[in-house]
Amino acid sequence: MSTTDELQYTSTNEKGEVQIEEDGYISLDNINDLKFEFDPPKDITESVSKKNDKSNKKTVSYTKNGRTGYAPLKCVYPDGTHSSKIFATNCIVQYTEALTKPEYTYAKTFVFIGIPEEYMNKIFADALENSNLRLGVKDNVQNLNGHYWMRCSLEKLTAKTTYIVLEGDEGTGNSKTVNYQIDQLLRDFKSNVKAHVLFTFSASISNNKMDEDLNFTDGQFTATMKPTELMAISDSDVPGPTLDDTNSRRNESVAWTGHMFAGGKLAELALKKLKISGRK
Repeated sequence: MSTTDELQYTSTNEKGEVQIEEDGYISLDNINDLKFEFDPPKDITESVSKKNDKSNKKTVSYTKNGRTGYAPLKCVYPDGTHSSKIFATNCIVQYTEALTKPEYTYAKTFVFIGIPEEYMNKIFADALENSNLRLGVKDNVQNLNGHYWMRCSLEKLTAKTTYIVLEGDEGTGNSKTVNYQIDQLLRDFKSNVKAHVLFTFSASISNNKMDEDLNFTDGQFTATMKPTELMAISDSDVPGPTLDDTNSRRNESVAWTGHMFAGGKLAELALKKLKISGRK
């Protein structure tokens, strides 16, 4: 059995980017060994407004009527190394029957992902203890069946960063990676999917008055999580909330380990996709 001193939580790849190693994957076994901190919050109202004006987008409409602040999370490992992303194992990506409709929007721009409540509760507690932030979740987040069901933007997730990994043929040791657009994966599988997910995580706060400073001292912050990589591993029978379709810093990656292969019906689905594409 490895001691803490023998564990490797992060490494640096050939591009100089931080890579989260297997020991740094967040799990029920190690969640209490990790420490979560937030950078001091900053008022980003003007910078967000300028960004939206340049792109002709109004993605943060409340900057027109109030101010918004932001504080990114940092995960600190027992050896003192840290990462600005977190790799959370055994999350649940929610399927909904809305995906069977001809014109669906779910899983196009957002998806609900169930995060084990043990992870979230540790982050909430550390936010207050280590960063003096009162952190909670938005009104559309439910704590149900042992998970916080976060409404996650998909702006940073693509088919290239959504995977099913299959174990290679016996004797070769060569695994196969099947890329999948997340909405197509859910439509084809027709089930909730258990997945390991790499997230950016931040705390945000807003008010409704442009001429009033944000209350960083004892104001209420809310959690925002955006998936950047997702590895689907199996189906899941953990039920999520009832959903309706609506219209509504540094590069970091994760080191996928050799034993994290998909199984069961999800592996069968990936093999079928490989055959259709003609890959072997």
